[in-house]
Amino acid sequence: TSLDPAKYRLPYEPEALIVCRRNLFMGGCDYNMTAEVLKRYKFIAAFCIQLDEMSEFADLVLPEAMYLEKLQVMPHSLVWSLNAQTGYFFWGIRQPVVSPKGEARDWVDVLMELADRVGFLGDVYEQLNVAYDLQGPYRLDPLSKYTKEEIGDRRYKSKFGEEKGLEWFK
Repeated sequence: TSLDPAKYRLPYEPEALIVCRRNLFMGGCDYNMTAEVLKRYKFIAAFCIQLDEMSEFADLVLPEAMYLEKLQVMPHSLVWSLNAQTGYFFWGIRQPVVSPKGEARDWVDVLMELADRVGFLGDVYEQLNVAYDLQGPYRLDPLSKYTKEEIGDRRYKSKFGEEKGLEWFK
């Protein structure tokens, strides 16, 4: 899309790119084309748990907390949360077992803080209401501010009922 924005009816030429824990060179791509596309951006920020090919193209590299260092509510997807032995899908939680090293933070926390500072956090909440299918009292109010734990609690309760919130899953 970035090579020819008009072809894909993109009404602007992308100037900035934020990459969150992805190495765009590791997906069986054309390495030269990927490099040429990345060179077109005026600014690239990359959240990384390690330095890699993607971080070499970044203007700003931010240390990202790894999975053992952060809370993730329902970290599973329909693609890989299926137990091969039983065939049953499962919902779960990923809890931190160690603190992040140095200045590493969860990229989601950083982007939520950025959305708040720029002034569109309410729009993010509206999108999360749809993406997480939050129902009734568990919907996020765009005029409020929530912690990751509060959002996680609402996700679980909306899906499984009032008695099965974040603390139940922990």
